[in-house]
Amino acid sequence: MLALYDDELVFVRLMVGRQIRIPTDARVEVTTAKSRKGKPIFRDLLKVTWRLDGGTQSVVWFVVDLQGWLDALGRARLSASVPT
Repeated sequence: MLALYDDELVFVRLMVGRQIRIPTDARVEVTTAKSRKGKPIFRDLLKVTWRLDGGTQSVVWFVVDLQGWLDALGRARLSASVPT
């Protein structure tokens, strides 16, 4: 399950209970990819790269509405950068 909140993007792997939590201000790139772990995938995937422990980490997901996710993540990044 992938969910976008005001301050983070959260992925929960339901069968394993593993979570990935990516704070909005830690994201450095949101783009698309055509491979996963070096293996070609014949569809576009959502790729998110973020800062972690002095380096970067990336993850890719297949999402049904790729453009919708790209737009939503772009809007979330913009709204997080606007001072309140």
